Amino acid sequence: MTAPTPPVMVDPTRDPLAPTATGAPAPAANGAASPTATAAAATATNGAGTNGAASPTTSAAAATATNGYTGIDNGAPLTAVDTDHDGLTDDFEKLAGTNPLAVDSDADGLTDAFEALRSHTDPLAADTDHDGIADAAEVAAGSDAGTIPGIAGVSGLGDHAQNVRTGVLDSDLDGLTDPYEIGIGSNPTVADTDLDGLDDNFEVTIGTNPTMLDTDLDGLTDGMEITYGTNPLDMNAGTGPAPVPVLPVQPAVAPMVAAAAPAAAAEEAPAAAAETEAPAAE
Repeated sequence: MTAPTPPVMVDPTRDPLAPTATGAPAPAANGAASPTATAAAATATNGAGTNGAASPTTSAAAATATNGYTGIDNGAPLTAVDTDHDGLTDDFEKLAGTNPLAVDSDADGLTDAFEALRSHTDPLAADTDHDGIADAAEVAAGSDAGTIPGIAGVSGLGDHAQNVRTGVLDSDLDGLTDPYEIGIGSNPTVADTDLDGLDDNFEVTIGTNPTMLDTDLDGLTDGMEITYGTNPLDMNAGTGPAPVPVLPVQPAVAPMVAAAAPAAAAEEAPAAAAETEAPAAE
């Protein structure tokens, strides 16, 4: 008689996403791949990633952003491609620079998703803080392995998502980063690309085109419409009805008879005066 298989005992206090003492991912109870490979599915208690950003596993924004990344969106359906099944979408990994075909791009024993969302170490470097101790060993020991900004070096959502691994560059100090301006076609070295009096950042915020002097093509620049309170997005809003053409008025010409009347009156005046003086002479 075959002895029944004992039930698998799971320590409820253990974090299934934590690496083992050797730095390798903790094996699942059935010997399959570690849940660390799906670390991106885990979120903080506020429902977002550990740094406040939503988990990439919940990402699949409907519209593709100008930078090719579909965005991190908690409410989007789980349809984004994740070839290596590490919990980071292929689009995200391309933006972050990690390998979308490898669960652990730097082969340090920590999956890309774990480094992106839990340890915030560099998924492209086995020793983030360059102290000679591998990230996996430091994470397992509870020491500081170092961090990089954003999620695997990516900051922002959708169109605004970009790799900030080397810092955020805003050459014209208009509040829009250079990569974003390049993506939308504005000039990253000029704060007001179209010279309409509105900074590119302001135009992006209100919806006008930072590369067009007159977004709604009504003959008034965007800056002028903002200044005088009209709508720069609607050519028919706030600018009044179309002007009514005014026909030219011909100048009036006085008749010749009327012009001669004063001269005749002038000739009669001396005669009347003479008649008035005659009785006085007698």
